[in-house]
Amino acid sequence: MANTLCCIAKGGLGNRLRALSSNMWIARQLNCELDIFWTVSNTMGASFSDIINKPVFQLYEHEDRKLAVEYFERKYAGAQIATISNIHIPYNAFRTNDVVIVDTWGWAILCGWPKKQLNSEIVKQESASILCEFKWHPYVNKNVLEFHQSYKIENCIGVHVRRGDVKQKQWRDRYITEEQYFQSLAQYEDSIFLATEDCKVIDRFQKEYGNRLIRYQCRNFQRSSVEAIQDSLVEMCLLSQCKKIISGPSSFSEVAQYIGCISRDVLESQRK
Repeated sequence: MANTLCCIAKGGLGNRLRALSSNMWIARQLNCELDIFWTVSNTMGASFSDIINKPVFQLYEHEDRKLAVEYFERKYAGAQIATISNIHIPYNAFRTNDVVIVDTWGWAILCGWPKKQLNSEIVKQESASILCEFKWHPYVNKNVLEFHQSYKIENCIGVHVRRGDVKQKQWRDRYITEEQYFQSLAQYEDSIFLATEDCKVIDRFQKEYGNRLIRYQCRNFQRSSVEAIQDSLVEMCLLSQCKKIISGPSSFSEVAQYIGCISRDVLESQRK
């Protein structure tokens, strides 16, 4: 049985938390040591310690993610190594290798495990329970607590409007218009907590909902900065405390949904 599971965390905040928590869950179930390779990039401007305190695994931080597999292969030279770039991680890889390297964006699903048959829903629920154990950075904890004390966030409909990369042509099928959100929200009279990285979206929602709209004031929206990532995590935690979430396809709102064990309506893009 493999002694070590190596997770290469990549992508933005939601994707990294999905990969991190699900690989932690696998390592616990199979009693493996866990190594995490974390890079700062244009979609993740924060180091690990900028958002999470006291890791319970071996952490490696480097500026170039392309060196991750090479790093682990060098560290575990002489060992039998399997490298997997997929969300589906075969149990046999752990049986026949000393080290398993997982390089994926999403929830890592252990397949063929004789102890328990796993599907994506089970993995998300189990992994989210681990996310709830994380000790967030003091800045994050402080601002989540202060916001919660000022607003009854648990009575709000949480809305996540993703822009950023979905404006790019290859992601246009994930673009949800403001009008689609307004139509979905028409059935509710509750206050609305809005999480977004787009000033134009904020203006549209403010004009539409006035005093019903509640927002956390982010310092900036540049995901390449520490401040933006910390504030995004605050927004994710606050979304998880709402009564439900309305969003487009997004790992960010998905992680919030499972942390809070709440329902989420996922809107489909009209721009195919």
